[in-house]
Amino acid sequence: MTSILKVSTIQTTAGSVPTAADLGLNVTGSVLQVKQAVTDATWSTTSSTLTDVTGMSVSITPSATSSKILVIVDAHIGYDVYAGVFHLLRDTTKIYAGAGGLTRCGLFTNYYGSDVQYALLPLTANYLDSPATTSSITYKLQGSSISSGYTAYVNRTHANLSETNRDGLTASSITVMEIAG
Repeated sequence: MTSILKVSTIQTTAGSVPTAADLGLNVTGSVLQVKQAVTDATWSTTSSTLTDVTGMSVSITPSATSSKILVIVDAHIGYDVYAGVFHLLRDTTKIYAGAGGLTRCGLFTNYYGSDVQYALLPLTANYLDSPATTSSITYKLQGSSISSGYTAYVNRTHANLSETNRDGLTASSITVMEIAG
């Protein structure tokens, strides 16, 4: 014999929507929620000042302060002479960044050669963050030119020929997962 329970809404005794923990699903290491932003918009800059990369931002509200957030970046970078500098941020704080050096770049990719204008290189990051908050957090990618006058791109090459057999446009994504702590 099979029993079926059908309800239109479940609420806590306080009248709010139950969290995963309220339902007994907050098992350490389990995925509680997933958010993703995908963009096929092209972005470019000649500025050496970090700016937000169009479409590469996603917000999440952790259900507990013990939760961790797994951040996965999959971006595609083009440039004219020198690759840009890219950083992963939690709100306004740089995360997953090197401990020193001249550029303090968190994410960096470079290729140099006569055909650099056709290069489209991967820019990836996998970072397990511990934000210790239940407030909304925004994870985003910021980028800049390595130096004023040079151009850095996301989702396109410098030449941007868009030919079917090479040099096409692409998409990039940023994914966040709340992991129960």
